[in-house]
Amino acid sequence: MMFLNSRIKPFIIILILLFLSIVISRAVNNPNLNEKRSYDSFSSSFFAHNGEIEFVDKATYSILKSAYDKVDFSAEFRTVDKAVCDLYKKEYVKLIKGEADFYDRKTGEKFSMGDLQQEVNPEESLFMLFDMSGDGNPELCITDGARYKYVFKYNPKSDRFILWSDLGSTWYGLAGTQKVFWSRFLENNIFYILDENGNPNCTVYFHLKVLMNDKTEQPEYAYMVSMPEYAGKTVKYTKAMKSKQYFDEYHEKYFFRVTKEQYDQLVAGYFKSIDLAYQKTSTLTYTYEEMLSN
Repeated sequence: MMFLNSRIKPFIIILILLFLSIVISRAVNNPNLNEKRSYDSFSSSFFAHNGEIEFVDKATYSILKSAYDKVDFSAEFRTVDKAVCDLYKKEYVKLIKGEADFYDRKTGEKFSMGDLQQEVNPEESLFMLFDMSGDGNPELCITDGARYKYVFKYNPKSDRFILWSDLGSTWYGLAGTQKVFWSRFLENNIFYILDENGNPNCTVYFHLKVLMNDKTEQPEYAYMVSMPEYAGKTVKYTKAMKSKQYFDEYHEKYFFRVTKEQYDQLVAGYFKSIDLAYQKTSTLTYTYEEMLSN
């Protein structure tokens, strides 16, 4: 029996070592198991491993550049014929004055303006009329310029108002027809391209993250970008890309570190679009008095 145990023990040890080697190998090759390559983009702390984050290689950047070149960042605010716009404007006034209810786009439930999460004071709100959904008809955006942006659609066939989009955050903005952005001090950004129903069709994340450079012992920016995501499609990564990606625990997305020059090239269209969007929305904005006037 002693002889048997002496033969079994080494065999068990070998099995344990083999199992551990497999687990370690999977942790290295599978980013989902590699917790050391993660960080929180909204945390004030530095990256988890407190070391230099690897930049992407030329091949990975080429793939990123090709993907970003396909994203339409342009700020196009489609307008509608004035006669049609005036007809819709009269209907939207009923909603603004609380004379009509609206329906939730997803659930079909009926609500009044008083049911909105952020209370709307029409006299202190601003209103925009343009084709937000891309269907050729004007939608109404109501905002106080800070807390909320509500986008309503009117269906003349059913004579119903639909809450098309609820952007209940200061950081959200309209970037044009079927386009929305989320920007926090221009350092943390998300860009959405929506379908006619207001669902995200394309989403792009990118941000700046402060980290401590172990070599210089000085804080510096890390320029982080995600691969554009499309509804119903799975993002495919090459083996080289997987070795360069980092998991952002806040967004629960994978990001790549690029140089400042590469970052500027990838998202230049986005920042131009945001600047243009601020200019264009000012020309499409009505006060409460202007909405009530003919």
